Amino acid sequence: MNQRPIQHIGAVVGLVLLAVCAQAPGSYATEEVSINEAVVRLLSSGDIPCAAADEAFLTEAVERILRSNDLSEMDQPGGCYTPYFDAVRQHWSRLSPAQQRRLAPFFARPDDASSAYYGGNGLPEIYDTRHFRCHYTTEGPYAVPAEDLSPTNGIPDYVEIVGEAYEKALYVETHPDQMGFRVPPDDRWLGNNGGDERWDIYFFTGPWGAFCAGEYMVETQGSSSAIYSSYFAANTRYYEWYGKFRGQKSLQTTCAHEFFHAIQSAYNTHMYRWVKEMASTWIESQVYDGSELGETDGFDFYEGKLINWFRHPDKALDTFNGIHEYGTGVFLLFLSEKFGSGVTKDIFKAMVPGTFRYLFNFRDVFSPRSTTLVNVFKEFTVWNALTDERAGLRTRGDGRMPDDFHYRRAGEIPPISVTEADVHRSYPVEAAYTSQGSPEHMSTKYVRLLPEPGYVGDLVVRVDGDDLASSLDLSLLASFGLNGWGAQVLQIDWDDSTVVVDEILPFFGSQEGQMTIRGFGDPIDEVMLVLSNLDTEFDTGTLRYAAGPPPEMAASDLLVASDGNGLISLSWNSEGIRAQEIRGFRVIRKNAVVSALQPEEVVRSLSEENRGGSHLVVDVLAVLPPDQTAFVDSTAMMGPLTNETWYDYAVVPFDASGLSGTAAFAPSVIAPEDTIAPVADLVVRKLAPGNLHLRLEADEYLPNRAAPVLSVVFPDEDSVTVELEPVGGTLFASKYWRNELAFSPHMKSGVIQFSVRIEDKGGNVVEALRSGGIYPYVHIEETLLPVVVYPNPIGRDDARAIFDVGASPDQETAVRIYTISGELVRALDGSGKAEWDIKNAAGRRVQSGIYFFRVKAEGAGEQLGKIAVID
Repeated sequence: MNQRPIQHIGAVVGLVLLAVCAQAPGSYATEEVSINEAVVRLLSSGDIPCAAADEAFLTEAVERILRSNDLSEMDQPGGCYTPYFDAVRQHWSRLSPAQQRRLAPFFARPDDASSAYYGGNGLPEIYDTRHFRCHYTTEGPYAVPAEDLSPTNGIPDYVEIVGEAYEKALYVETHPDQMGFRVPPDDRWLGNNGGDERWDIYFFTGPWGAFCAGEYMVETQGSSSAIYSSYFAANTRYYEWYGKFRGQKSLQTTCAHEFFHAIQSAYNTHMYRWVKEMASTWIESQVYDGSELGETDGFDFYEGKLINWFRHPDKALDTFNGIHEYGTGVFLLFLSEKFGSGVTKDIFKAMVPGTFRYLFNFRDVFSPRSTTLVNVFKEFTVWNALTDERAGLRTRGDGRMPDDFHYRRAGEIPPISVTEADVHRSYPVEAAYTSQGSPEHMSTKYVRLLPEPGYVGDLVVRVDGDDLASSLDLSLLASFGLNGWGAQVLQIDWDDSTVVVDEILPFFGSQEGQMTIRGFGDPIDEVMLVLSNLDTEFDTGTLRYAAGPPPEMAASDLLVASDGNGLISLSWNSEGIRAQEIRGFRVIRKNAVVSALQPEEVVRSLSEENRGGSHLVVDVLAVLPPDQTAFVDSTAMMGPLTNETWYDYAVVPFDASGLSGTAAFAPSVIAPEDTIAPVADLVVRKLAPGNLHLRLEADEYLPNRAAPVLSVVFPDEDSVTVELEPVGGTLFASKYWRNELAFSPHMKSGVIQFSVRIEDKGGNVVEALRSGGIYPYVHIEETLLPVVVYPNPIGRDDARAIFDVGASPDQETAVRIYTISGELVRALDGSGKAEWDIKNAAGRRVQSGIYFFRVKAEGAGEQLGKIAVID
């Protein structure tokens, strides 16, 4: 087992710190924030711009646009330039004034004399379809092919083909009886709109295939969410590049592709750029499905894109390099065949608020479908293995996964690439992907295990990835299914043309697992490992895999005992294991409240519900050297799943390849005994007059189900109780607890006394504090009208504010609250005190900001002051 690289942790911690530190000035921000709580809050809060918006891609986009009118680079067909125009438009303010001046002409319409694309007399010819206006010329370097045969009507066929293709794309992609996507906004509000509200298509040429140019921002919701109207650029060179027959078909699918970009801009033009290209490639075969005689089949144009993609399955799903993103259309092909074409619309809807870190938008897509992005991706990797010659294999899952893993046209999809280094024919074998050679985030390596000639027997297969040791990584995995490794196992019987799909679910924290293949050599002719990096952002990390015959060594005579202080001691026998066979022992623990430890569970998890952190159901507690035959579990009292705590243990020997032998099991489950009472310290800080922050620090984890309760006695002998709330910790317990104590700021000076009732997981109850039981309170007399406002500032969770002048209950008090511009917000009246519910006269909660107040008390004069509202 290896420690997970700190690079990933640090980046996410940066996000958590951003969430914690972005509080308003003057707010109290020194207390711990639950990592899981902070991550959830951050990812759910809406727009989360990256610290730097991919400088490399922005630089590339600028360079490509500046060369997009260069007619000397026309010997090869160009790609879609939509992402480059989108990137420059989105980050225009980050460009230098000189760059903006150079780029501005490229964002003018091609028929505008100021445009970098304007040539000769512009594009004077017009051809209108019902919804589109085509602008073209028959002269000069931008001339469209002149052929006018079908029909002979004075309009070049090339122009008519494009106009008809856009009309078909509009119908299929947006009509309610078809796919029903949003209709893109038109340009009727623009001064230069091509002459009317129709979508405009401009025919000219350059080192690009086509592009959709967003022009007018119809709506914006933040730096990563905007809706644009669009016009289109159609290249006039398709016949030169592909020949007339294939060029016409390529032109049609390109029109479907570009119009889908306009549809994306009707949801959010700043959605993930790889998603935009993935979806626009996928739509080509949906608009042109080849269902009618002679109709273009968009699937035919996937071949070149998929060949490259299937050669590099270890490239990240969100790779955008001018090639890979088009092949990623196969991911949406998979999703649409599994869930229906409506999944694409749901993806677009999930992007409307903005794009989030960790591909968090997909949570809203897959949660209603009772699955996760990670589980969907793992199944996707299996479908990709069963293409080309493997497409004919009849499949069935292992009960956790479906029984079919095929694309409808799987035989036409290229075979997945397996490097020669990942094809094995002799055993035992062990290999490792280093941080440089491991699959990138959300990508996959494929390994083939073939039997040695004449071998028939069992094969043990094991994987071991970087440990998820930090509570942050475990929290992301537990909450969102992110991080860790996937290990699908395909058992292929070529004689019977069948494949059984199983999975090594690694232990949650240690990310290791093992399974045994029965009948390797006969009937199983091949085993394919599908190893996926399930992190959504980072590529660093290592993964080892090993395979070989089952090790014959076995541990025995495992004994467990509680020492009375919450610890469990283990001892076992290693006699009979030869020194040259063994590399060490793994100690496995399971929370037996769920069930007793099963034999299969000592080598792999049997449930994806196995949760992380200190409350693991099953995991590897320790990896020990071969000469150690005893162990003390000092974490036995951490994180019970219920009010009772019972554990089951096993000790497993493993060999030099990491393969596990026969485990020794504890004779029975055991309940740790804890006879040591907990102790705690109370830290009290003054927040404002009449308001104290209370923080309890216990020496051990206390169960959330039995929160500590503070008893408070004031100097005037009044008393209250305060139930504390957990801070950080696990789902079940915490060492740190907090709350606030509010009282009248005019209370007389004296000692505030605290005592606490705390209960630990062993059931030990104590009513005492090691320190912090006494807090000296001093009342400060005011020389002016003694107005005290609390809380001030007012936070988002505060329901009211008190204006206290220390007057007698029958003394009339009037409060007037104003904006900084002097407008009256609210008039309040009371006796001695006045309460404000943070609302204006209309009953709506006021916005964040600074407000002035004026307080008048009967017989005591008046005073002005300020109060802050922080939401």
